[in-house]
Amino acid sequence: MSSNKRTADLEISVAPIETPTCEAMRAALVIHPGPGVTCTSTSPGESARGGTYALLNEETTEALLHQHESARSAPGIKCFSSQLPVNTPNEDRCSTHLLSEADLAGLVESAIRGPGGFWRAWDELVDGKKADDELRSSWVMSSVIDGLARGEVADTINRVLHASLAFALGCQENRDDGSIKSIITKVYEQIDQAIISAPQNFLNPNPCTPASTLLPPGCTALLGAAGLLYPSSGAVAATVLLDLTRQRVYVASLGDCRVLLGWKDEHGKWGTKDTGVGHTVKNEKEIELLMKRHQNESRDQLISPINGFIKGMASHTRCFGKPDSKVPPLHDDRNEPYFFHDRSMRALGILLPKIPTQQDLPGAPYILSTPEVACTVLEKKGAKLKFIVLATDGVTDRLSSKEIVHLVAGQLERSAPVSPLTDDNPATGLIRAAIGGGDPRTRQILLSLGAPMGRAMRDDMTVT
Repeated sequence: MSSNKRTADLEISVAPIETPTCEAMRAALVIHPGPGVTCTSTSPGESARGGTYALLNEETTEALLHQHESARSAPGIKCFSSQLPVNTPNEDRCSTHLLSEADLAGLVESAIRGPGGFWRAWDELVDGKKADDELRSSWVMSSVIDGLARGEVADTINRVLHASLAFALGCQENRDDGSIKSIITKVYEQIDQAIISAPQNFLNPNPCTPASTLLPPGCTALLGAAGLLYPSSGAVAATVLLDLTRQRVYVASLGDCRVLLGWKDEHGKWGTKDTGVGHTVKNEKEIELLMKRHQNESRDQLISPINGFIKGMASHTRCFGKPDSKVPPLHDDRNEPYFFHDRSMRALGILLPKIPTQQDLPGAPYILSTPEVACTVLEKKGAKLKFIVLATDGVTDRLSSKEIVHLVAGQLERSAPVSPLTDDNPATGLIRAAIGGGDPRTRQILLSLGAPMGRAMRDDMTVT
């Protein structure tokens, strides 16, 4: 960073805040005058870690806030997105697609020509769609995706999720609320199945997993490659489908990405509906469901007393991918547990965590891929749906549902601007509120921290 991008130096001492599940450490800042932005941190059983970072000036932090924002339009709808990564590379993904009924029919027709025909048609549809075409759209699809232990699986899901939903909707002739909810659920589940079955199918000359009839051509191969190359990685997601013709909104959540619906009634009062319960070990209802599915195992056998994770491996009760924590691996001809990338890592001398065995996962799967799906109308009982917020946990861990509604509603009203949500892009405004709020100094400090301390302080942030 050049010298003109720096401001006065500070010394930052960091004290850890322990969580019941020992997830990524969160830290509290104590700021003292001193030379350089210096961070130190210790957690139980670990030596001190930290670093010194250049303190960015306000101009640079503002540029970072606005670097990954975008806006789209559909009939009566504006779509805003923004991201603020901390991981390198960013593990969050987001996408919004505006499609017409003719688009859905065209995708189904292109699938007759095989994988090449379908994906060429999808890319042309996404990249070549003009603003005038989007204004004639009848479907709006938006998703946020948070990668787990790398971003490659999230990247693949971001590539195929909306294409798969569009293909499945196009194949469905008679659509009602029940059939559309079923399509969303099955697409999520079959995407996951394609990922987690890849290691077994790679070794087995006669794969036992049937090819998906709901996913478009070539989709299973794309997802299978991600499962082979990154068996320890996965993703959580949230998706919103707006049916503008029938005035319906469908919401799906898997993991701890959240969707909030903001309503305004006939008296001008605002309310919210927070969809998704958070599919993690922090949610006692999810633990109860896990114990019902595995009644032969005690709570301590299911949830590790050491780190609070499922079988000591995963904090999410539902997610895409992570085949090494969902199914025991097959064995190769040397009777070694097999995951595609493990041998190359061992050859380089990289030590890996213990690979699960059949004894570790006797009742697999312990982690599900079934999303929580809901449907509602855009107007009911005198209340109108005014906004929808999709966000990854980097935002919702810092802002409550009430705070998000208060901030966005204030932005929409405009009669009384709500600080700090003064950005033209409301998604950027929510990220601003989540990282320092009305205190630009704190935001400067947080955005100045690089790896590893930046990740200890916050997660990647994505809002749509």
